[in-house]
Amino acid sequence: MDCSTARLVWNHPEGFFAGLNEHLPGVMERLEGVVQAFVDGETNPFDEAVRAEVGMGGFFTAHAEDDDPVAELIHDVLGDIVARDMIERFFSERYKQPIRLANICCKGCYCDNGELDSDTVLRIQLAAVNTEPDGTRAV
Repeated sequence: MDCSTARLVWNHPEGFFAGLNEHLPGVMERLEGVVQAFVDGETNPFDEAVRAEVGMGGFFTAHAEDDDPVAELIHDVLGDIVARDMIERFFSERYKQPIRLANICCKGCYCDNGELDSDTVLRIQLAAVNTEPDGTRAV
């Protein structure tokens, strides 16, 4: 996020989450949807194609379009190490299990429980980069 927005979020009189909700609307709701889908074992065509290529589950991926303004904000927020840590702790407490969130592919979002090794996450990244939103292989 840009510096002026970051200051508004981090210096909000009611704290980080209030600042996030006020100045970056839609971010927490979208992340909640990703986490809920992971916890519930939901899937979508993009996620199914990534899973088929990787050969296992234990994660959830959601594609986002390049022109999606909320996806851009999420990318910025998850790129902030402290913000990501606070959000992961928030959802881990809410869902009573470890939650790890990250950017995946271009502007997509990724969720797992933190148990996947870096080689597996790399395979997921490569599969996501080469998968279209409808689950077909990118050319």
